[in-house]
Amino acid sequence: MIPGNSFLDDFKETEIGPIPVDWDVVQLGKACQLGRENVDPQELPEMPYVGLEHIESGEPNYEGGAIAAR
Repeated sequence: MIPGNSFLDDFKETEIGPIPVDWDVVQLGKACQLGRENVDPQELPEMPYVGLEHIESGEPNYEGGAIAAR
């Protein structure tokens, strides 16, 4: 726990830094599966889709709640 701030008391210190106390640090492969199948975005209209060809390369920019590359 990080003492002195009730907001921060809801976090615990881990090898990757502070995280909420009810979270765990796990390897990515234990939290999700890698999919290699092709998906036609027109067949899944309820699922937002952005093709990689529309994302600029570079450092990620998280300003304004949106993720964009610089």
